[in-house]
Amino acid sequence: SPTLFSQAEGLHSTLDAWIPPESIRVIQVAGWGLDTVASFEYYPKLTGCTGGSVGCTNPYMLDQRPIFTVDGDKTVVEPSALYMVGEKYWVDLERHNGQILGGFRRNREHKDIFEVDSLNNLFRSIISKTDIVFDTVLKNTKPIDTKNRLRISIHSPVALGGYDTEGNFTGKVCMDTEDFCYIQEDIPNSSYMEFGEGKYLNLPEENVQKIVLQGTGTGTFTFESDRVLASGETVRLLFADIPVTPQTSGEVVINQSTMLPELKLD
Repeated sequence: SPTLFSQAEGLHSTLDAWIPPESIRVIQVAGWGLDTVASFEYYPKLTGCTGGSVGCTNPYMLDQRPIFTVDGDKTVVEPSALYMVGEKYWVDLERHNGQILGGFRRNREHKDIFEVDSLNNLFRSIISKTDIVFDTVLKNTKPIDTKNRLRISIHSPVALGGYDTEGNFTGKVCMDTEDFCYIQEDIPNSSYMEFGEGKYLNLPEENVQKIVLQGTGTGTFTFESDRVLASGETVRLLFADIPVTPQTSGEVVINQSTMLPELKLD
């Protein structure tokens, strides 16, 4: 609806231009360090048909994939969380989740960021009008990414998951006896999501033991692995157009000498 679209644009312009009065203290906090969807990329994808096939007019189709950034809390990107004018603070969720607190690991993100003790200390300081105490988690400057990440995707009838060296699993779990599946994200600072036919697995490179694959249908699959360095450089590796059936199982391990994935299939 052009009318509704125009109204939405007008409202957005009004909100974007609003500046709070100087008499109001504005405090903004952004979660940082977790892979967060920042945008989507549309690209041509081969359909498998050729120009001579009956009914095949175009061997390509338009597909899409999410683009991730570490500047976010797994839901909200940092520029959105810190959009307004005012005090700005960061919660380093990556560092927080890497800590062993009371013998347990905690995988905090957007939905439970208020469970981070450092953030509660910020609230306490604001309410009591005392000096804010910063630490390794709560910061008044944007954190710097110092670790490598693995961003893995697959577009095909294949289930995808990963294990770390402690046996924690991140991926999709389906019950054998019931038509029920759920997402499990036990590896600290990891995430799994599905968008369309694509499955996306994001893992911290350190302590990754293996990636597991299980066929769920008949066709082919392409395994994409992006090793994102702390410098921002990305090293991409593909295993392309590999046949798969429901009986196919496999795993990908990281060669510790080259830090490149090695694929094993049965």
